[in-house]
Amino acid sequence: MAAAVNVDEPSDAILRFAFHAAELRRAQRRAVHTWRIPFSHGFADAEALARRTAEGSAS
Repeated sequence: MAAAVNVDEPSDAILRFAFHAAELRRAQRRAVHTWRIPFSHGFADAEALARRTAEGSAS
C-alpha cells in the first residue's frame, strides 16, 4: 500500500488511513521524501531562455 501526499496541503487524514491500514495488515511502513530538481539546475542560461520564449509567445 502506498500513500502520496503534497506537503503544501493537509495530509493528516490520508496518513492516518495509511498507517491504520498498514497496522491491520501488519505491514512495514516506510517514509520516502521526493522532490523535483528545478529545470534550470545545471543549465546556466535556462532562465534567460525561458524568459525569451515567454516574451516571444506573449507578442
